[in-house]
Amino acid sequence: MNFLTYFRGFSYAMIAVAMLALVLAGGLSVALALVFLGVMIASWILENTKWQLPERYGLGIVLLSIPLFYIDWQIQKQMEISRGFLS
Repeated sequence: MNFLTYFRGFSYAMIAVAMLALVLAGGLSVALALVFLGVMIASWILENTKWQLPERYGLGIVLLSIPLFYIDWQIQKQMEISRGFLS
């Protein structure tokens, strides 16, 4: 095995551990974690094939997701305030 294989494996392992931490902390449902796991497996298989998304598209998806996470956070915060959990 060369360095690239180790780097790729550890990168995927780091993302998997982060997902596991979210599941254990209650921030991610088990069903969504299984979907994410399926996407991770598909991305491992499709890497370096003609079906791999270009890096520019991946960067665009990440940059577009940042406002969505902010909106989701605001909605969840308002839900907690309306339930009386936050003041």
